[in-house]
Amino acid sequence: MTAFQPHFFDVHWYGPFPYDQLDELHDDPNLVLYMVSGTHGVYGHNMPLYLGMTEQGIRERMLQHKEWLQDESDPPMVYAAAISEMTCWEDVARKEDYPPPPREVIEEIESLLIYAHQLAYNVKSKKGGNRHRRDLLVFNTGKRSGLYPEVSTMNWYGDS
Repeated sequence: MTAFQPHFFDVHWYGPFPYDQLDELHDDPNLVLYMVSGTHGVYGHNMPLYLGMTEQGIRERMLQHKEWLQDESDPPMVYAAAISEMTCWEDVARKEDYPPPPREVIEEIESLLIYAHQLAYNVKSKKGGNRHRRDLLVFNTGKRSGLYPEVSTMNWYGDS
């Protein structure tokens, strides 16, 4: 019987940043995930609405969402996150020490976060099923808004 060996990650969130003031996020390659929060008719105010990944920078990626963001009833807020693998809490440092992980890691974490939180505007991603290739345990730290502090593939997807 093989030992249970999950991979642990810290997803450290920064924000909120007003959608129209994202200059601070322009050239930070360590920030590979973003979340848009705002008002939802059923869920309320300041709720996570959409989560995604980017390899081109948060500000550039947000410009691609401009069409739907300008139609929001309240000004949307943006959060940005860096990811680091960890073995213990002493590994958790500032995002400047979190170089971007490989794309497949970002995709696995993005998929888990979307599935676990069932964000209202991630309709396509929720239908896509799970994209994890191993057991993950993700800690959302920092300014995480309404995200759970901890999610794992073992809880949300069941057996691999």
